[in-house]
Amino acid sequence: MKIISKYKDYYDYLQGIYGIDQNKIFQRTNIIEEQDFDLDFEKEGYYFYLFAINNKIYSLIRTSKGFSPISENTLKLLGFEQSYLFEKVLDLNKTKTEINKETRKPIVMAFLDGDYEIDWIKDKDPLMQSFSFHKILSAKDLYIEVETFLGWIKDNPPIPNNQTNKEKIISKGFDMKISFRHRKNN
Repeated sequence: MKIISKYKDYYDYLQGIYGIDQNKIFQRTNIIEEQDFDLDFEKEGYYFYLFAINNKIYSLIRTSKGFSPISENTLKLLGFEQSYLFEKVLDLNKTKTEINKETRKPIVMAFLDGDYEIDWIKDKDPLMQSFSFHKILSAKDLYIEVETFLGWIKDNPPIPNNQTNKEKIISKGFDMKISFRHRKNN
């Protein structure tokens, strides 16, 4: 795998060990780091981060004391054992997702909002070391997951859209005769 980025992450050094495969290129351009979030621990006390890596979801919790992998013990210490959130967050951990295939990115990050809905950040590439992700996956395991997904991308190129403009307009539910014209009022 070849990593193109001006930022270094904790697993990047492994491309020197495993070698660079020019057919598997991971380009990190629009970086997001943990410090980019405006966190107010006095108000919330905790924040949940989700990471979809090679079609599996991994979760972290951030408190004022730092990052921790999500587990039953961690959630019980925070007082979530009798809540809807307890089951939802535990069920999300290591479940399957299609967001990586949809975005064609090996790593996609999400932030659980106030209603505990998943809000995927599709246009940015997370710098995993800023989220202390090494507490969940070692550098080797993360590198292998990213490289495996890049191999899938190589084997599954995007399907080209060969529709004409007229066909695209109709497929979006517009009518060719009246949808784009100003209607005269009677």
